[in-house]
Amino acid sequence: ASAGTYERKINFLATYNGVGTRLGEKDWNEAVNAFIDKIKANGELAAITKKWMAIDLPQFPESIPNIPFTVQ
Repeated sequence: ASAGTYERKINFLATYNGVGTRLGEKDWNEAVNAFIDKIKANGELAAITKKWMAIDLPQFPESIPNIPFTVQ
């Protein structure tokens, strides 16, 4: 198809990693998010990513449509 013919709904060039938790497990979800925030802030996540993936830590989205980052 010609460029611009179809609406781009999925970005196949972006890869997201995440941690899944069971619905309703608010304490566990908050603990996981706090841990990720901590290792992002202190640079440990960037170092791990560089060591094991051989890339710089990508920019994480603040939100993804229809994907909750916290227990509602």
